[in-house]
Amino acid sequence: MKAFALASTPSKRVGYLLGSSVTNCFSNIGKSRGSWINCYDPKISKRRFHTSAESLVKIGMFGDIHFQDVGLDRVVETGEWIVEEFEKQKVDYVVCMGDVLNTRETVSVKAQSSAFEFFDKLASKIPKDVHVICGNHDLNLKYDTKISSLDALGLKLTSPSNLFLHKEIEEVDIDGKNCVMIPYYEDSFIIRDWVSSKISKNSESLGQSLAFCHMAINGAIQRYQVDNKNNIYCRTFDEHIGKNIVTEKRKGSDKKKKDSTHDMDLPADNSKVPKYLTQFQRVFSGHFHHHHFCDKKVLYVGSPMQHHFGDSGDAGRGIVIYDTETDEIHFVQNPNWDKFRILRVKYEEDLGDLGQYKGKYISIIYESMDVNPQKIQDKLLEAGAKSVRKQSVVVRKVQSSLQDKEVSKDADEKVGHLNFEDFVVKYVKQYANLSSMGVESKFVEDIIETGKEIISTVTKQGKHHLNIGDTFKANLKSITIQNFLGIQGCITLDIKNMENGVWFLEGANGSGKSTLLEAITWCMFDNFLRSDMSKVDYAVNDVAKKDCLVRIDFDSGYSIERFRKYTKTGASELPDNIAKLSPERKGTGLRVFYQDKYMSEYEKGSLKDSQVALESLLGINYDMFAKSIVVGDNSVNFLTSDSKKRRELIEDLLGLYLFDDYLASTRERKKALVESVFKAKTLEEQMLNSIQLLEENIERNEKEKASIEDLIQRLSEEYLKVVSRSEESSKAKRNLEEQWRKAQQFEIVKQNKASLTVKRNSLEQRVNNNIANISRLNSEATNFHINGKTQISEIEAYFNEKIDQIRNKMKHVSESIMSNNFEIRHAKEKLEKLEKLAVLNECPYCEQKIEHQTHSKFEHEKQTLQEAVTQLTRDQTTHSLSFHNLEEELNELERQKRSTITNLTRVQHSLLLTENETKTLQSDLESVENQLKEIETQSSSLDSSNIEEIQEKLNQVSMMEKSMLEKKYQQEAQLKVQKQKLKDLSEQTMKQKFELDSLRDKHVQSAKESEKFEKEYAVLDFWEKAFDRRARKSSKDDFETMRSFLLDKSIEDLNNILEEYSKLIGSDSLPITFNSDLMINEDYGKRSSGQRKRNHLMIHFALFELVRQRSRFSSNFLMLDEVFDALDVTGQEQAQQVIEMLSTKIDKVFVISHSTQNMEFRKKAIKATMTPNGSKYELIYR
Repeated sequence: MKAFALASTPSKRVGYLLGSSVTNCFSNIGKSRGSWINCYDPKISKRRFHTSAESLVKIGMFGDIHFQDVGLDRVVETGEWIVEEFEKQKVDYVVCMGDVLNTRETVSVKAQSSAFEFFDKLASKIPKDVHVICGNHDLNLKYDTKISSLDALGLKLTSPSNLFLHKEIEEVDIDGKNCVMIPYYEDSFIIRDWVSSKISKNSESLGQSLAFCHMAINGAIQRYQVDNKNNIYCRTFDEHIGKNIVTEKRKGSDKKKKDSTHDMDLPADNSKVPKYLTQFQRVFSGHFHHHHFCDKKVLYVGSPMQHHFGDSGDAGRGIVIYDTETDEIHFVQNPNWDKFRILRVKYEEDLGDLGQYKGKYISIIYESMDVNPQKIQDKLLEAGAKSVRKQSVVVRKVQSSLQDKEVSKDADEKVGHLNFEDFVVKYVKQYANLSSMGVESKFVEDIIETGKEIISTVTKQGKHHLNIGDTFKANLKSITIQNFLGIQGCITLDIKNMENGVWFLEGANGSGKSTLLEAITWCMFDNFLRSDMSKVDYAVNDVAKKDCLVRIDFDSGYSIERFRKYTKTGASELPDNIAKLSPERKGTGLRVFYQDKYMSEYEKGSLKDSQVALESLLGINYDMFAKSIVVGDNSVNFLTSDSKKRRELIEDLLGLYLFDDYLASTRERKKALVESVFKAKTLEEQMLNSIQLLEENIERNEKEKASIEDLIQRLSEEYLKVVSRSEESSKAKRNLEEQWRKAQQFEIVKQNKASLTVKRNSLEQRVNNNIANISRLNSEATNFHINGKTQISEIEAYFNEKIDQIRNKMKHVSESIMSNNFEIRHAKEKLEKLEKLAVLNECPYCEQKIEHQTHSKFEHEKQTLQEAVTQLTRDQTTHSLSFHNLEEELNELERQKRSTITNLTRVQHSLLLTENETKTLQSDLESVENQLKEIETQSSSLDSSNIEEIQEKLNQVSMMEKSMLEKKYQQEAQLKVQKQKLKDLSEQTMKQKFELDSLRDKHVQSAKESEKFEKEYAVLDFWEKAFDRRARKSSKDDFETMRSFLLDKSIEDLNNILEEYSKLIGSDSLPITFNSDLMINEDYGKRSSGQRKRNHLMIHFALFELVRQRSRFSSNFLMLDEVFDALDVTGQEQAQQVIEMLSTKIDKVFVISHSTQNMEFRKKAIKATMTPNGSKYELIYR
C-alpha cells in the first residue's frame, strides 16, 4: 500500500499542523483538490512528513451528508463523488461520522432509499469494512440511542456483510489499530465516564487509540460563512460547565452530597477541549459542518457539501483520509462544493461574470436603493441560477431608514420567500433575557434546535411544501386552450413574442375576456377566480362537452397540462408537438413536462396528491396566487373586516396557518414529555422509598453483626480452653501409646528371631548342596575337553580345522575324477573315428585309396586307445571309492562336533545356574544373619513391661481425650454457625450497600434526567407560547409570539408599502396605516366614497407586493381584474400610472376593465369576441 505524496520530492516541502484559528483552517482549503495537513503543531513537535513511507492502512472519513427530500439530487451527486474518490484514493476502511439522514422522528422513504443505495455501493467498492456512527439526526429519541432511522443497515438482511452500524460506544480493531466508535449522546458525560473507566483499567491503551465520534466539542467552529465581499461570519460552540448539588434524602435528615465538576470535563491545557477527549491519540468528529481542528488532536471532518446559505463561502467541504502509519491527514475538497452564494450588491457590476452563478443558489443583500432587484433576479435566473432569494422594495426602504440603528446586518433574514426555519434563530435571540419565560440563556441553542426540529417535522409531513425548494421561474412562454369555458376547438397564445407591458383585455360582456385568466388559474390550481364556478365540469365547453385541455409552457422548460373528459380524438385538434407527447391523455388528469419529457413524480394516485406535488414545484397555492398574481376585491374585504378578520387574512396570505400545526406538534411533544416526567417522578419516589428501606435494613444488620461478633469472641475464648485441655490429653495418650508400641514390638522381635533361625538353617543346607553339584558338573565337563581345549570356541575351531582338511582332500579327488572323465570321453571319440576309417577304402576328404598299411596303423592305434580307456576306467573307480570314504569321515567329524559342543554347553549352563543360585542363597543367608544381629540389638533396647497394665492406662486417657474432642467439636460447630451467620449477614449488608449505591446513582441520574426534562419542558413551553396565536404577559416582560413577531414585521412592511403607493396614487394626504393589532390608525369612516376607493386600490397593490415577495413563485406576469373601474377619472389616471410603473418590473400586466375612460393609455390590447364557434381573440397594437 503506497503512502500519499505530500509534495514533490525535489522541493522537499514539509508541512505542520494548521492552527485552530479560522484563517489557518482555510489556508490550504480551495488551493487544490487535496492538501496534506500534518497532525502536530510546530511549537509542540518538529515531526515532518516523509514522502516515501509505506502506509499500513488508509481510513476514509466523511459525515453530515444529510439525505433529505430537499436537494436530494445534490446529496446523491455528492454521494457518488465520495464513492469514486475513496476508490480512487484506494482507502481500506471508511467511517461515516453520522447524520446520514436529516430528521429524528419522520423519515422520507425516498431519502432513506437513496441513503441505503449509497451505502450499498460504497460497501461494494471498499475492500474491507464500512463503519457508520449514528448522529443526532439519525436517532429517533433525544436521550436514547436504541432506535435510529439507520437500523435497517444494522440488520444485515440486505446490507453488505462489511457494513457495520454503531449505536453504542464500541471498540473496533482496524488492522491492529484500536478504534473507538462513539455515536451521538445528548449527555456527553456518558462518553466521559466511559473514558474514565477505560483509563482506570489501562492508562496507556487510549493513548494509542483513535476515536470516531459525533458530538459538540467546546471551542469548535459551529458555523462559518463568507459572502462575495469576503465578510466572514464565524460562530464557535462553548458549552456551559457548572456544578450540581444533589440532595439525598436520608432518614431523619437531609444530607447534601457535592457532585463537583468531573476533572475530565475541565478544558485541557491551552485548549477549550475537555480533557477526556485529549486522552486519545486522535479524535475525528462529525456534527459541525466546517472542516477544522479545534485542538491539535481533535479534527472536525466536516460535511462533504454545502446544505444551505449558512454554509455559503465555506470551501472546507469534502472528505478526509487518514494514514495510520504516518499519522498524516489528507483533506480532499469536493470539486462541486460551491453551491450557495450570499451576494452583497451595491451596483449591478458587483455581480461580475454571470456564468459563475450557473447551478448556484443565490441570496442577495442589497446595499443600495438604486438597484433594480427584479432585473438582477432575472439576470441570475437566465444565467442558470437554481434559485434567487430576493429582497423586497419595502425591506430596502426600511433598511435605508434604519441604517443609523445598525439593523442592516439582519436584512439577510428577510430576503426571499418566507421560510419559517430561517426566522427561528433571529426570533429566539431577540430576547436578551429569557428568564421571564423560565428559560436560562444557556438553553438558547436548545431552543433554536427544538424550534427548527418542530418546523422540520411538520414540513416532512407535507404541510410545508410551499416554502421548500428552488425558485420557480414562471415566465409565460405560451398557453394552449382547448374546449375550455367559452372557447371551442383549440387556440394557442404565443405570449413570449407579445410585447412587454400592459395588455388590456377588451370586449363585450360574455365575450370571454376573463377566460384567459381563468384558464391560467385552472391549469395550475384546478380552481376558478369566479366564486360562482364551483362545479368541476364548468371548465368543459358546453358545446363540445369533452376534450377540455389547458397547457401552459414556461421559458424555464417546464410545462403544465390539465385536461378533463378527454378522449383519443381530442389530440387531433392540438398542435403536433403537443399531440404526440406521451402518455396518452384519457379522462381527467394533470401532467408536468420538462423539456417535453413527462415527469411521472408529479402525477400521483389522486388529483389531490398530484396538486400538492405541483404546488411544491411552483412554490405557490391557489390562495397565494389569487391574492398576489391576481389583484381583485380582497382589499374591500380587508378594509371592511374587523381586526381579527384582517389578522386572519394576513396570516393566510403569509402562510402563518402552519403555526397551528407547529403548535399541535409542540403540544403533542409536551404531552408525551409530561407523561415521561410523571413516570420519572413516580420512579424517583419509589427509589427514595427503596433507599430509605435499604438504609434501615443496613442499620439493623450492622447492629446484629456487632452482637454476633461479641458472641463469636466469647465462644472463641472457651474454644481455646477446650483445645488446650484436649492437647494435654492427647499428649498423655501419645506417651502411653509409645510404651504400648514398644512392648508389642518386644513380643514381635522374639517371634521373628525363632523364625529367622529356622530360615538360616535351611539356607545353609541349600548352599552346601549347590556346592556339591558344582563340583560334579566341573568333573563332567572335563570329559568333553579335547587336547587341553576347554572352551566351546576352541573345541569348535579344532573340529572346523579337521573338517576343512577332509574337504580339501575331497576337492582334489573330485578334480581327478573330472579329469579322467574328460580323457575317457576324448579317447572314446578318437576310437570311434578310427573305427569308421578302418572300414573305408577311400579317404573321405581327398578320395584317394587307403592302403593296407594304413589300415594296419589304424588297428594298432585303435588297440592302444582301448587299453588307455580301460586303464582310465579303473583309475576312475579308485578315485570314486576314495571320495566316498572321505565323505563318511567328514560326516563323522561333524557329528562329533555337534555332540561335543551340545554336551559341553549343557554342562556349562547347569554350572552357571547353580553358581548363580548359590550366590543368591549366600546373599539371603547373609541378610538373615544381619537381621538376627539387629534383633539381638533391639532386644536390649525394648521395654519388656506388662502390656495389660499399659493398656488399662491408655483406655483411661482415651476416654478423657474423647470427652475433650466432643466439647471441641461442639464449640467449633457453634463458632461455624455464628461465623456463617456473620458472613451471610455481611454479604447481605454488602449487597444492600451495593444496591443502595446503585439506587443513589440512579437517583442522581434520575435527578439529572429531571433537570433535562425540566429544561426540555421549559423549551417546549417556550415554543408552545411562541407558536400560539395570542401574546402572553409575564410578570417581568412581555412575550411576543413568533406568529406576532412575523406578523408585526409584515404589518410594518404593509404600512411602508401603503405609504409608497399612496404617494403614487396621490393619496398621501389621506394615508392609511395599521397598528400592531391591524386597527386602522386614521378615522377611515369619515372619508368620502372616492377616498375610500383610492384606499382600496392602495390595499390592492400593497397586499400584492407584500405576499409576492414571500413566494418562491417568480412570475413575469400580473393579472388585474376590474381593480379601478369604480374610481373617478383622476383616480383612474393615477392608477394607470401605478400599473405602468408595475410593468417596468413585470414583463406583462393583464388588465380586465369595463371602463372606457383613458383609452389613450391602452397601447396594447387583447380583444375578445364571442362567435358561433366560441370566443375568438385578436392582438391589437395602437
